[in-house]
Amino acid sequence: MLSTPQFPLLRLPLVALRHTLRMMGPSDVFLLTLFFKRVRVVAQSIFPRTKPSFYVDYCGDQKVGVLYARFPPKLNIPVLKINFRTKKEELLKKWKIDGEKFRCCFDFPANSDIPLIIISPQDNTKFWKILQTHFSRVFPKTGAPHVAVTVDTMSKVPKSEKVELIEVKESKNRILKTSEVEKFMEIYNPILIYVHPQMEGELSDKSCLLTCENLLISYSRHFSRQNFLNFSGKYLLLQNTILTSEDLKIFLETWHKGTDRHLKVVYVFGNTNFEKEKILEGFDWKPWDKTKRPANYPSRARFISPEDHYDCTNAMDIVRESDGALASIRINPKAFMFYVWIF
Repeated sequence: MLSTPQFPLLRLPLVALRHTLRMMGPSDVFLLTLFFKRVRVVAQSIFPRTKPSFYVDYCGDQKVGVLYARFPPKLNIPVLKINFRTKKEELLKKWKIDGEKFRCCFDFPANSDIPLIIISPQDNTKFWKILQTHFSRVFPKTGAPHVAVTVDTMSKVPKSEKVELIEVKESKNRILKTSEVEKFMEIYNPILIYVHPQMEGELSDKSCLLTCENLLISYSRHFSRQNFLNFSGKYLLLQNTILTSEDLKIFLETWHKGTDRHLKVVYVFGNTNFEKEKILEGFDWKPWDKTKRPANYPSRARFISPEDHYDCTNAMDIVRESDGALASIRINPKAFMFYVWIF
């Protein structure tokens, strides 16, 4: 009987090991780093020194999460699939990583290039910590943790962990309630939350969503005028809004008469026509003056917007008398864009 050939990966000289790992996929290299310190050290010199984020997507199969290395602006490289539930826990083998013991098993599906690890549900939080630790070792400039969830998979994210960016996507099983999003946000207090599906239920005037630094809502028909005026974050995106020209005018008047220093950017996209003359009535607005500000707004938002959204050459400028803050406004029948300049 012929013996199975073995490749002495860990006994290779450093240069040869580095070359071999470079020919492997990120998922294979990452899996090796979990168990072999030598691979972990070499891997740090292989991957690009950009700033990938630790991104876990729970929006596919409810039983499986996918860990990605998310490179800006929108490149997601799959690293590992994680199954959080199994009915046959006796099949799981005990492993030790970084001094932590947990039970798991591995699978390498023929129809996928991404390895699958199956873990005991009771080890979910422990394994999350291990993944984050090793991810930051392989990618030393790791960015903020991201997660994508549906209403069915919110419970998969360990409550003890810090998550800075959250996407809530549509579930095939049931409608998302506003209260569920609010409760989820209260646990993690993220820097950004992006809600894609329509929510059921109104936002209260003191909803925690209104305090999020970056708030993006795809179906914002529940977002009232008072919610709009009460937003205390920095960046706001509302799509499919019911806000009217009158609401936008009141927003501008409130900002112009106030002293708020937090708000930076507001995008409002509606299904009804916005009337530029009505919105700007009573304001002493001026066209772009290149001696006052640049042509393009230097966005520091955590979300990516099309480049033309930052072009303010045709915007109308207003100055707040209380502190001299300068804001630029762009209006077309379906969009209202508001920028506060940072000097």
